[in-house]
Formats: sequence, C-alpha cells, structure tokens
Amino acid sequence: MDDGDCLLVDDCCTCAVFPPGEGPPPCDLQECFATVCAGQGFGNPQAACVGGVCRFQEVGCDPDLVLCDAEPPVCPEGWRPRVSPAGCWDGCVPIEACDTVTSCDDCHGDEVCVVTNDLAGTRYDCEPWPVGCDAQDPCGCAPAFCPEGHSCEATGAGRVECTCLDCGGP
Repeated sequence: MDDGDCLLVDDCCTCAVFPPGEGPPPCDLQECFATVCAGQGFGNPQAACVGGVCRFQEVGCDPDLVLCDAEPPVCPEGWRPRVSPAGCWDGCVPIEACDTVTSCDDCHGDEVCVVTNDLAGTRYDCEPWPVGCDAQDPCGCAPAFCPEGHSCEATGAGRVECTCLDCGGP
C-alpha cells in the first residue's frame, strides 16, 4: 500500500526490493567488503510502492543528461550507469531502478514497456503492472502509464506508446 510495506535488501548477496511476506534467498556470506548495492556505487537505494508493486525508487539513467566529460562506468549484466543530479556518471544501479532504459528489450515479463514520444525524443521505461490492472486495457490502468498531456495506445503485448498531444507534428 505504501513505500514502508516494501522490503529493501542490500547485503553481501542481494540488492533488491521485495513485497511484504517475501524476501531474498539465503545468503551464506556473513561478512563482505561492501554490500551488493554499495559495491556497484548504488548508494542509499530506496524502496517504493508504485501501483501496489514494490520496486526501487527510480533514479536517473538517461545518458542524454550527462554534462561531464567522462566515460560511463562498466556495469554488470542487469545493471546500468546512473546519472547524478549534477549531470555526471554516478556508479551503477539495477536496471529496474532506472527512470529510462535503452529499449523495450530491457523490460522483464512482469513489466510493461512505456514508449514516450515528445519534443525530448523517444524514451523507454519499464514499469510494473499495477495491481488490478487489466492487461487487455493497459491505457486504463491506475496509476496511468502515460504522462499528462499524452495519448495512450497499447501497441502489443506488454507495450504502451505515449504520444504528446500538444507537441505539434510534421
């Protein structure tokens, strides 16, 4: 129902968010140099409840917002470079913590790929299916997948396209 219901686990074996009543597999490591999140540079991860689904609070991952002259970090599979509010690379985060991804291929089967088209270009985001959302009518889900001022069109299994209504066109 709210962020406090979600369990954030950041230990020697796991960096993930779980719903109430669930948790990570057992971790045989009692001590480690750094937790999984911290070891990748993902400091201070937060849990969030979005549409009744537990997940990481989203952080910036859009490479178009990088202002510094530096190479992105090399991240392990399933992780992406994080962009700090100051506009520079800031470690790696689990892909499900990213506010944008590179394509719909980054989304898991229990997520919907939201493709937003507007003056900023095309952005991709993986969002959890809200509890009670009808997969046959994803545009009627609450919370809505598309930002205000955008039309919503279901374009295939697990994919929604959001198009700006007031951005003008060709």
